[in-house]
Amino acid sequence: MHDRVERNQEEARTAVCRFLHACTLLPYKIDIYINQRRWIRSLDFGQITYPFELTRDLVEITVTRAEEPGHVLWEKQWKAKDVGNVTLAISQRENSPYFSQYQDDPIPVIGRTKLRLIQLSPDTMPISIATERQVLFSDVSFGDARYLTLSPYPATLSFRVTPSNQLIYQVPKIIFQQGVSYTLFTVGSKKKIPSFRLLLLKDS
Repeated sequence: MHDRVERNQEEARTAVCRFLHACTLLPYKIDIYINQRRWIRSLDFGQITYPFELTRDLVEITVTRAEEPGHVLWEKQWKAKDVGNVTLAISQRENSPYFSQYQDDPIPVIGRTKLRLIQLSPDTMPISIATERQVLFSDVSFGDARYLTLSPYPATLSFRVTPSNQLIYQVPKIIFQQGVSYTLFTVGSKKKIPSFRLLLLKDS
C-alpha cells in the first residue's frame, strides 16, 4: 500500500508537456534546455514537439539559438499549475519573448468533433474563423483559447480579421472526424515574416 501511495504522489507531480515555437521575434530554429540539459534540438518556428513527461517541480527553461548554447535568447522559471497535459507556447508580449501555458484536454466527445483554437498570431487580433455553414470562433484576441464541439462535416475554414472582415487565410476541404479532438494554432504575422499560418493537430 505504501508503494502505491508513493507512485500516485509521483504521478501527481508529473505533467505531460509539449513545446510550441510561436515567437515571431525568433524566426529561426531554437534549442530548449530544462535545468541546463538540452531537451529539444532545432525547433523551428511553427513546429510543436511530441508530448513528453516533466516533473511538476520548479524548473528553469532556457531558450538558445540552435546549436549555439552560449547564445541565450530567453530564460524562464516554470512550474505546472495543473495536473495533466499542457502545451507550453513560446510566443511574445510587448516585443519580448513570452511563455504561455494552455491546459490540454484530449478526451473526445462521442459522436461529435471537439475543436479548440489557440490564437498566437500577434498582429491579427481579434480574429474570427468560419465555415460555409457557421462561425466557429469570433473576436478571438491574441493569447486566448476557445473551445467548442460540432457535428463533423467537410468544410473550408476562412480566417478573417475583425471588425474589418478582411480574409487573411483559407484552408479548403478539411474533414473533421467524430469522436476526435483537434487544436487549431494560429501563428505568424499578417504583415511580416514568418507569415500567418495554421497548425492543425489531432490531440490524443
